[in-house]
Amino acid sequence: MTMTMTKNKTRKYIIGFIAMVLAICTGFISMVQLTAKAFEPTVYVDDVKIYVGNTDYDAYNMAKEYFRQIGYECTNIDLNVGTDTDKTAILGYHTTTNRDMAITDIRLVAMDTGYQLYDYDGMVEYLASQKAGTAQAMYSASVVFIDNYNAGSPRAID
Repeated sequence: MTMTMTKNKTRKYIIGFIAMVLAICTGFISMVQLTAKAFEPTVYVDDVKIYVGNTDYDAYNMAKEYFRQIGYECTNIDLNVGTDTDKTAILGYHTTTNRDMAITDIRLVAMDTGYQLYDYDGMVEYLASQKAGTAQAMYSASVVFIDNYNAGSPRAID
């Protein structure tokens, strides 16, 4: 009976020791994993490009090869799905670990609404023409307002 109790105590100590070793190993492994993650660099997107092709299959394969050659990742989503165009548009993006190079703002422009690119001189000319039209509209409105005010219009007086 003493021998059985001694064996049971020994088993308890061995099981306890094994449990303690497993707990220490688990804790150590978790700490190593957390430390490794802390040293992984944060990746940012620093450039995007769109590849446009005629058919889904050709566009995707050609886009994939093009983006691979220039060091970009390629998505496999057609950005034109649901539109009435027969063109397929595939997005590619480039990443960096440099936070200062990260894209932080993207603005989209509807290209079918008369969007036009101007050089600097063209932009100055365009703005000047827009200001002239605005000035003419303001002048016309002020003439009508003055006439209505002088005529005693309650709205103009308000």
